[in-house]
Amino acid sequence: MHCLCIVFDCSVYSGLTTTSRGILALIAIMANHPEIQTRMQKEIDEKIGDVEPRLEDKDKLPYVNAVCFVLQEITLS
Repeated sequence: MHCLCIVFDCSVYSGLTTTSRGILALIAIMANHPEIQTRMQKEIDEKIGDVEPRLEDKDKLPYVNAVCFVLQEITLS
């Protein structure tokens, strides 16, 4: 049981580390490249509008998806 707890703790920590690295990378990109943030927001406003974005809206946002893909590539390398 103790080994299972250690594996679980490592898995949760790994997930948190990956998530936090992704969020920090996103913040850094937005701070250093405000034009990316502006373009992402414009695409969301034009394609989604004022409603809460949903997972089904993902295909409507190619630029946002591209930024997310590149962000994953940066944080996982």
